[in-house]
Amino acid sequence: MQLPKDQRNVIYLYYYESYTIKEIAQILGKNSNTVSSSLQRARKKLKAILTEGADEND
Repeated sequence: MQLPKDQRNVIYLYYYESYTIKEIAQILGKNSNTVSSSLQRARKKLKAILTEGADEND
């Protein structure tokens, strides 16, 4: 829930609904490159969030 809504949607559609980047682009009405970039940014941000949480527990 800490991700922006657009990135959260892309992560959900890709990992939980198993859509391809091309399919997600069609669903959201965006370019495939835009969806791919959003997915990369979301992964990076999610990794930072999860790593930060792990550091707090040490």
